[in-house]
Amino acid sequence: MRMRLILVLSTLAALSVAACGQLTTSGWIEVGNALVMQGNYTEAVFAYDEAIKLDPELAGAWMNKAVALDELGRYDEAILAYDEAIRLDPELAMAWYNKGASLARQGKYEEAVLTYDEAIRLDSELAMAWHNKSSMCLAPPNQHQ
Repeated sequence: MRMRLILVLSTLAALSVAACGQLTTSGWIEVGNALVMQGNYTEAVFAYDEAIKLDPELAGAWMNKAVALDELGRYDEAILAYDEAIRLDPELAMAWYNKGASLARQGKYEEAVLTYDEAIRLDSELAMAWHNKSSMCLAPPNQHQ
């Protein structure tokens, strides 16, 4: 409960600074991250969009936005945001992994496996990518829901 109160207060403080037009890119990202932790994904997307307006070349902001969009079930938009993060930082293994998960949720298993392969190439210790790839290769596609 105490942690949730701290998150709410820090978010409110950041938003009040934002209202004065003084929030930085990293400030907007922190607001977005706090909102994600609270489960407020729509508001988090807004915060990440604000960060992206200030620095459109920041791969992490695009990836965080994509994660929030994923949580909202907006997979096509999430994949576009992952693609932008990957364009900006092709070595960002988590963006490749998360894009694969988004593709799998849409039933695009072959594409998902290819993105997991790239995530594994970039970070061979990324256990989640190994796990997801192997589960897709072992189970028939109709079992991936």
